[in-house]
Amino acid sequence: MPFALKATSLQRQPHPLAEEQTPNVPLVRPDTGTDYLVQLGVDRASGAAGVTLAVEGMNDDTLVFDLQGGLKNQMQTPRIVLEMGAHQWHVEVSPTTGTISEVEPH
Repeated sequence: MPFALKATSLQRQPHPLAEEQTPNVPLVRPDTGTDYLVQLGVDRASGAAGVTLAVEGMNDDTLVFDLQGGLKNQMQTPRIVLEMGAHQWHVEVSPTTGTISEVEPH
């Protein structure tokens, strides 16, 4: 089943890793019974405190992955801009494989 993650909300509030049809209802971790929630700068992502991101090249801010890890909408190549202070990194998500690669800024 495809799953979704709203990329631009990661730094503002916890956001669930969820099924595509119910993107606001978190999947439950089988090992702990807790929700799969992601937020930059908190808990497992605490090393990303101060990092912000923006998503370009998408109709909305939801990344929907298929069962093989590629993007469900293969007509778009999302570009994510990560920023911390004066530093910026640009990465693209391969629509067919879900592989993330650093790229040059536009």
